[in-house]
Amino acid sequence: LTNREATSAAGGAIAVLDPLEVLQDVVNEVSEEADVIIALSHLGTEVDLQLANRVKGIDLIVGGKSCAVLNPPLWIEDRSTAIVQAGVRGQCIGVIRLRIDSQGTVVGHEGEVVFLGPDFADDPEMRAFLDRYK
Repeated sequence: LTNREATSAAGGAIAVLDPLEVLQDVVNEVSEEADVIIALSHLGTEVDLQLANRVKGIDLIVGGKSCAVLNPPLWIEDRSTAIVQAGVRGQCIGVIRLRIDSQGTVVGHEGEVVFLGPDFADDPEMRAFLDRYK
């Protein structure tokens, strides 16, 4: 991961920063207003593990890129952080339930990956929406 700049469609500069360097500051800032912090990541399982171990205060990382199926979700005990990934191209869906104590602290989880097959019918509205892009 490297810091780099890009140009947005509107013509302004966008800075792409290394999440391992900046995420702790972001988590510290939002934790003043949030009880549970969920990070959405497309960095891969290896970097998600680094984030969980280096950034204090993330309760759940919903990851991607690696196309991994983490069943059950990973649990980083000393950080009380769960990491989930549910494969690729909508072949399955991840379900996670966080256990939160009376102080608002995540103390555990249960999770599973549900593989979507012929027993799961398409949602008609979503199917119509997706069919426009074929």
